[in-house]
Amino acid sequence: MKVKWPNLGRWLLVACGLLIGGLGGWWFTLKDWQQDELLFRAKWKITQIFRVEPADPRPYRYFANCNEARLAGYGSIYANEPSYRPELDEDSDGVACEPWRGSRGWSRGRP
Repeated sequence: MKVKWPNLGRWLLVACGLLIGGLGGWWFTLKDWQQDELLFRAKWKITQIFRVEPADPRPYRYFANCNEARLAGYGSIYANEPSYRPELDEDSDGVACEPWRGSRGWSRGRP
């Protein structure tokens, strides 16, 4: 006996609309520097997976400390970037000025 699902296409369309609408709403609640950081991390992760050089690397800038880097919009500075310095990388994992992860996960506030 075959079970017929009435309006399955309509329910899938509604589910996709809710998913896309929810993600779009979440995206627009982020600040500009948070959106830029998320896009940069996604591009960086893709370059790591496919082993290609990024098309638009961030330019070299000298930062005395991580607070200056974060205020300039550099949330994380990776080892393959020109602005990376080992002095800014506290745990020597190749990522300088990474966000602090406390007991509740990633911090969402601006430093």
